[in-house]
Amino acid sequence: MELALYSALIAIGSLVGASIALRSPAGAHTADVFLSLSAGIMIGAVGFDMLPEAFSAAGIHAGYALVSGFVTLLLLERYVLVHICEVHEHAGPNGGCDEPAHRTVGLAAFFGLSLHTITDGLALGSALAIPKLGPTVFAAILVHNTPAAFSLASIFRAERRTVAQTLLLSVAFALMVPAGALLFSFAKQLLDGTHGPQITALTVAFSAGTFLHVAFSDLLPDLHRRGARKMQLSFALVVGVLLMGGLTALV
Repeated sequence: MELALYSALIAIGSLVGASIALRSPAGAHTADVFLSLSAGIMIGAVGFDMLPEAFSAAGIHAGYALVSGFVTLLLLERYVLVHICEVHEHAGPNGGCDEPAHRTVGLAAFFGLSLHTITDGLALGSALAIPKLGPTVFAAILVHNTPAAFSLASIFRAERRTVAQTLLLSVAFALMVPAGALLFSFAKQLLDGTHGPQITALTVAFSAGTFLHVAFSDLLPDLHRRGARKMQLSFALVVGVLLMGGLTALV
């Protein structure tokens, strides 16, 4: 019952984050700021939360999982998803992509964020088995998933996806923690074993690699070309990083 309640509250928090992005002004200038903030949120999540947890539990093996996550998403974008500007006939006059059908950064972000969020569900289920740890882990996941949902919805908006598409994908993302918690209920015996914490840590590190790929390979290179607004976009990036640092410190 407690697991179901926490999972539902985290899902609601994710939808709140997505709704904030949807209700914000949708102009290109605002979208760039949101994307820069999103990149900062992802970098901050990796540096302040994901990697410290992964290396603490898995040691040097977390580094291997980190690189694997980065390379896996790179290969997926290159050969499966098709990179955001891979199809040259859809390139705009400024080197961007004018055709939303070929914009796949959001799908890459959805993959990375969802994998990490499923792991959050597993972590939540595990934490509830330890007295007094459950509420702390719940608070940590809630405050991290809300800006992550905001980040994801902002990317979808920048790709010019419809509100209906953004809402559908945001709802799917919001259900990832309950999905992870449900997975935990079916795999409780494995997770309670000797290798459970290390497996979870390696999954977190793999997710961190996908975060870094989205931030450094997809979002920031395009934003660096916005020379006229580089100070504002840099400020948004730093705010995103500091936001995640502050949230981590609080919980």
